[in-house]
Amino acid sequence: MEAKEFDVEIFVYDLSKGMAKAMSKGLVGIQVDGIWHTGVVVYGYEYFYGGGIQSSLPEDNQAGRAVQKLSLGKTTKSQKEFHDFLISQASEWTSQKYHLLRHNCNNFSDACARFLLGRAIPSFITGLPEQVLSTPLGSMIAGYYENMAKSQTHGMVPTGSEGVNLPPIGHPKTTTTTFKGSSISNLGSKDIVGKLIRKVWNENDSKSAGKALNLIRKILVCAVRNPSNVKYQRVKVKPILKRLDSIQGGLDLLKEVGFKVNEGKTHYVFDQNDVEISNSIIAKIDSKIRTNGSLSGKCSMPNDDKKSVGSGS
Repeated sequence: MEAKEFDVEIFVYDLSKGMAKAMSKGLVGIQVDGIWHTGVVVYGYEYFYGGGIQSSLPEDNQAGRAVQKLSLGKTTKSQKEFHDFLISQASEWTSQKYHLLRHNCNNFSDACARFLLGRAIPSFITGLPEQVLSTPLGSMIAGYYENMAKSQTHGMVPTGSEGVNLPPIGHPKTTTTTFKGSSISNLGSKDIVGKLIRKVWNENDSKSAGKALNLIRKILVCAVRNPSNVKYQRVKVKPILKRLDSIQGGLDLLKEVGFKVNEGKTHYVFDQNDVEISNSIIAKIDSKIRTNGSLSGKCSMPNDDKKSVGSGS
C-alpha cells in the first residue's frame, strides 16, 4: 500500500511591506527585495515561528497576505509525525532565541522543510545578505529590522502565549457549520459575529469591552486548541454571568461563537467543530483588540467566582 502524500508549500511575506525594495538601494547600495517572513503550509494549516512554534489557517495571521506561494513538493510524513517533531523542537524555537540572521522564522521554515522533504527552502529566503548589515549604514538599520521582524512575528501568537500551539490532527473543514439553533457559513453574509464584536466595543466603556473580548477569546482559543479535553470544552455559567451579564452584547457573542447553555443550565458547552470558523472568529477579535487596546492572557477557563468584567478589577 502506497504511503499517503501531502503537498508542502512555503508562504512568503514581506514584513517591510515594500519598504525594503523601494529604499534599500539608496540606503545601503544593495537591492533587498523584502524582509521575509515565511510559514510552511501543509495538512491544511500554516506553521510558523512567532513567539514560539505557532499555527493558523493559511494567511490567517498578522503577517497579512503572502507575496509568494512556493510549492516545495510532497511529503509522506503524517501530521502526527510532524507535530511530534515540532514538540520535540520547542525549546529551540522560543522568543528568547530569536536572531535576525541565524535563528528566525525562515530558519524555522527551513528546519520544517528538511524534516518533511529532506531538503532546504530556497536560498533567497534564508540568505538575507550579511553584506547589507556589514556596511556602516546597514549596521545602523540592523537593529530596526530585527525589532520590526520580532514585533511582527511575536504579534502572530494565536493564543497570546508562548510555547507550541498546534491545530487538531486532521484537515480543517470548509463546509457550512451548524450550531444547534443557528447556521453559519464562513461567518455568514451578515457577519453576525463581527456585528456583535463591534457592539461589545461600541456600547461599553473601552476597559470593560477589552476585558470581555479578551475573555471570550481565551475561552474560544482553549476550546479550539484542546478539542479532546473536557476541561476546555465547557465553562460554568455563574462566573460567566458575573463577567459578561452587564456587558452589552457579551453573552450574545459568547453564544454565537459556539458556547450553548446545557440542559441543567450549569455550563456553557462548546458546540462547534469547524476549526476554520473558530480561527476566523479569533482573528476578528484579535483585530479589534489589537486596534483598540492590548491582547493578553494565558489559556484558562473562568470557572471560579471572580468579579465581573465591568467591575474594574
